[in-house]
Amino acid sequence: MTDSLNQRFKAFISQLPSAEVIDNLEFSPEFDKSKRADFLVENREAIIEIKSLESDPEHKIHNELENHQERDEYPLFEGTSRGPRGR
Repeated sequence: MTDSLNQRFKAFISQLPSAEVIDNLEFSPEFDKSKRADFLVENREAIIEIKSLESDPEHKIHNELENHQERDEYPLFEGTSRGPRGR
């Protein structure tokens, strides 16, 4: 079975000379269940957090827009999801 894009990307980043896998670092017990990013890079000057979409979130967007469509400042959307000219 092939690895997912997410797994392959994490493997790639973890092989960089300046990368530290945050989950491999030791933390005091009070931080055991804390949410944290995935990697530190460039001598801990940059943080990498990997997010990948596992499903289409379009329904969430439509639900949120429905909550606001009665507002005066609600914009008028024209065209299709592919753009105003159907591209």
